[in-house]
Amino acid sequence: MDRSRALDDLLTAHPFFAGMEPGHLSALAGCAREERFEAGTLLFREGGFADRVFILRQGQVAVEVRVPGEGAVVLETLHEDDVLGWS
Repeated sequence: MDRSRALDDLLTAHPFFAGMEPGHLSALAGCAREERFEAGTLLFREGGFADRVFILRQGQVAVEVRVPGEGAVVLETLHEDDVLGWS
């Protein structure tokens, strides 16, 4: 199975994308890529430009916000199949 077809199948089966037209899903799959990140990697910053969407395939991601006087506070921990960065 080629990469684009595998990504198309992933998007089609994912509940976040339910109801999307097959052509739109194929277009998204054509733009998608699989990436691996080391622990502690910053994926994006609060208030930054949202130019990517992530589907967590493995591991976990802490969603943090900076609180004055407290530093980073974890709002939520995301796990396999969760989607982030879509706002």
